[in-house]
Amino acid sequence: METLHDNKFNEAIEARLRSGEWDRSIAGRVLRRRRRKLYMRGAVGSAASMALAASLIFGIIPAFRGGTVEGEAMNRFVNAQVEGVWGRTAQVSGVQESNDVLIVDARYDTSTDIMIEQALEGRF
Repeated sequence: METLHDNKFNEAIEARLRSGEWDRSIAGRVLRRRRRKLYMRGAVGSAASMALAASLIFGIIPAFRGGTVEGEAMNRFVNAQVEGVWGRTAQVSGVQESNDVLIVDARYDTSTDIMIEQALEGRF
């Protein structure tokens, strides 16, 4: 048995199914949600791209830049250490000091670090 509420509910459904205005309003809502979803997807993608670009600019690129204040200070420190070790070594071995620059092929492994540490320990 249908109640008054069921009858009104069914009449409202039938009226909406026959109404072109209701179809247009539903279609508008569907398209609005779809546009919003596409906009959000684009906004998130743009934000992620900008975050990646910012991390490259502020994180990686300065590491490859030479001539920074910290780098120059470190170069002066290392140069003073090398000059000191060379001076002591030259005094002990009897080799005359020279200001000539020797260009050598640098090896970037632990052997270079070990050699520097041993030379610095010998200075103290």
